[in-house]
Amino acid sequence: MSLEPDVERVERIAKNDPEYMDTSPEALAATAFVTQYFIQQLCGDSLSVSAYRNAPSAAGDGDGEGPTLHLEYMDIADCVAVRNQYAFLGEMIPRTKNLAELVAQNKVRYVTEVFTPAQVGVARDGGSLASSSGAVQIDIDTESD
Repeated sequence: MSLEPDVERVERIAKNDPEYMDTSPEALAATAFVTQYFIQQLCGDSLSVSAYRNAPSAAGDGDGEGPTLHLEYMDIADCVAVRNQYAFLGEMIPRTKNLAELVAQNKVRYVTEVFTPAQVGVARDGGSLASSSGAVQIDIDTESD
């Protein structure tokens, strides 16, 4: 991965916006640099948050370069959840939830059965699986108990 910002990629992404207007090469370069800086900050902050949960191994991975740090989705989601400066990313990078825990808390109710090929065909043809046997029903209780 290059440390140089990819101005062409930023331009391609910007041109996909329906409200795109001509942008100077300097503005695209500035956007690329700021984007790179933002990602570095987010990753660095996520590693800091992760350090509270998982201290890296002091032994390292055997290459003589010290501990190896790993960044996972959960680290980034935790960072977004606890740092106010990343609050705007809360819906894009939410903390994941364990389905078994949600069921135990009675926040999710579900029933699963095996679908037959005919039932899957009914749904594709505009029919409803909810009314047929073999349906999967998932209700999410958004109210606080």
